[in-house]
Amino acid sequence: MKRTVALLATALVAGSGFAATNYWDGTTGSWTNTAKWSLGTVPGDTADYAFVTNGTAQITPGAAPSGSIAQTRLGGASGASIDISEDVEFKDIYLGDASGQIGAITQTGGNVVFSGNYTTHIGRHGTGTYNLSGGTLTHNSTSGADSHTFIGVYSGAVGTFNQTGGTFIKNGTVQQNIIVGYANGSQGTVNLSGGQFLHQVGDTFTLGDLDGAQGIMNISGTAQFQLGDGVGSGSSEPSTGWAILQVGDEGYGEINQTGGSLDTLYMKIADSSSTGEGVYTISGGSLDAHRYVYLVNGSKSTMTVEGSGIDHMKMDRFIALAGTTLNLELDAGGITVMEAEGTASDPYHDAVLRGDVTLDTLAGFSANVGDAFNLIWSANNIETNSMTFVDLSGDYEFDWSIVDNVASDGTAGTGKMLVATVIPEPAVLSMVVFLGGAMLWIRRKFMI
Repeated sequence: MKRTVALLATALVAGSGFAATNYWDGTTGSWTNTAKWSLGTVPGDTADYAFVTNGTAQITPGAAPSGSIAQTRLGGASGASIDISEDVEFKDIYLGDASGQIGAITQTGGNVVFSGNYTTHIGRHGTGTYNLSGGTLTHNSTSGADSHTFIGVYSGAVGTFNQTGGTFIKNGTVQQNIIVGYANGSQGTVNLSGGQFLHQVGDTFTLGDLDGAQGIMNISGTAQFQLGDGVGSGSSEPSTGWAILQVGDEGYGEINQTGGSLDTLYMKIADSSSTGEGVYTISGGSLDAHRYVYLVNGSKSTMTVEGSGIDHMKMDRFIALAGTTLNLELDAGGITVMEAEGTASDPYHDAVLRGDVTLDTLAGFSANVGDAFNLIWSANNIETNSMTFVDLSGDYEFDWSIVDNVASDGTAGTGKMLVATVIPEPAVLSMVVFLGGAMLWIRRKFMI
């Protein structure tokens, strides 16, 4: 996604027309208290730029600016913050604006809008944090101008978005991106444990954009992450955009999902064929990819499925190219089956396994020789010609096979299933052969 460089440059000059700079006095108080501002006026009531470099400015019911705030720069060496519980509109906004600065917004209610064709930086050069626990945060775009959402922008920057409740919406009339970890040396993190995170219009949600950038997303609890319109059917792309979840474009991307729901059209793990590195680990919640999940960049692409506590994992197609790794880990309940639902008539179908598929066991797992475990189901076909099956379990020996005419739940039906079966370990098998031979010799001796 190298085009981001040009888009970002465009964004930085947006809204750069002349306006007076208005400084907060560094204490805690109401945003609308004119005595708190260096110019004696309230940004948002006027066209002033708001600079909050210390203290806490509070936007509360009955104490919110009457209009949109043209530009907000938030951050200071000792930290600076804005607390929001009422409706307010921002245009250009920078949290952790300069190197060494710390800036945070905490929203507990109200409808907050990042408006028009302006950019949002959470952690620009310094450390920026947005905490959302209630209300609605909307970043919209209304024309072809750049209005991307950046979380962790330049080298040394640290950007964090924490959501425990409320709703985040990225929408508008043109496709726009959310980029978590943009430039070399930047770090971006999205922590979702509750509420809804809805990227309704956009080309991509990228974790780790350029080489040297790092982007991480943690999904847990009851959080709902949706990229795209969630239609999930049909061969044409929705008007809301391609909806590609990039887990590592040219940088490093990582998703850890222990709960919640992840819904997207496409998921690409380590999208770049050169420097991109991506890791996706799921142990709970649900995954819906209405087109495909794609492991791209050889040894730098890894997906791990941990145990049977996942609600479901559904996609039209699953693709793991040569050198990539799919780790499957069995617990006491086995493992949640990955389902490739696309049929031959769909534009995306099959499970294509060309890399390493590893099988391991977790604490509590127990099985007997002959026990079989369903791993991956496809409504159409499972390609294993170039697959390497790696048994990592130290206590059990597994072999694999493809079973035909089976439904995703393991009953008779249509489709194919990749199955792992416990087989005797070589040492045990040798002993059986040895003892069998000895018993045969004894019988023959006494029969003479």
